[in-house]
Amino acid sequence: MLTTNVISLGDRLRQQLEAAIAPRDCPATIPLKGTHGGLPVGYRCAIALKLDPRQGLAIAEDLAGSLNASDYTVSVTPPGLLDISIRDRLLADWLQVWADGTVRQGTSRGDRPGTTEPVEIPFAVQYAHARCQSLLRLGEREGWIHLDQAGIVEPRPLPWLEESGRLSLTHPAEARLIAHCVTVADAIALTPNPDSLKLLMGLSGAFEAFYRDCPPADHSLLRLGLLSVTGTLLYWLLEVGLGVEAIAQM
Repeated sequence: MLTTNVISLGDRLRQQLEAAIAPRDCPATIPLKGTHGGLPVGYRCAIALKLDPRQGLAIAEDLAGSLNASDYTVSVTPPGLLDISIRDRLLADWLQVWADGTVRQGTSRGDRPGTTEPVEIPFAVQYAHARCQSLLRLGEREGWIHLDQAGIVEPRPLPWLEESGRLSLTHPAEARLIAHCVTVADAIALTPNPDSLKLLMGLSGAFEAFYRDCPPADHSLLRLGLLSVTGTLLYWLLEVGLGVEAIAQM
């Protein structure tokens, strides 16, 4: 499993649910299914039914109560399904970790396990990574952000949230790209052998749609942050997932 330095909301949730069921002395793999396509980021979990189909509803209610209400919105659906949504503040914290380069730091092609067979990378993937980097450098030249080699250093944290605590989104394309980034990070962390090339193609396509519909050149700090998040994910998939250099300029 390629999980070096990867911060995943789904993996975080799975670990919390594993801790909650540990006292039951019933080892089980947490079945966690992400809901895709937009916000809020959500997951459905059927672990209560796996533990005891007859007591599924009661177990699910206990597990719902074990999750921090400031991080998650949780509902229980008979016969014992947990529907869990990520609250905006936790999502903003996750975005910040990826935007400031925490995941990229200390990561290199040397971290990739397994074979080192050459992989042909479509131009669109490398272009998307290079485009993210060039737009971030433009944002730095114009004084919006300050960068280091890993990601955005200042401002920290980025203004992901409005004063109300909700994500500061102005276009549906922003929400779609955030949701796609979460899905990619979850695939890396939760899948034993993630298809890095498939993930790269999907993420580069999501970035192109975002750039078409929601130009980061408008220099919203949130959009610049999304460029850094997307670029870091692309970098990780290229460098660690496939052992290929992530090109920063074209």
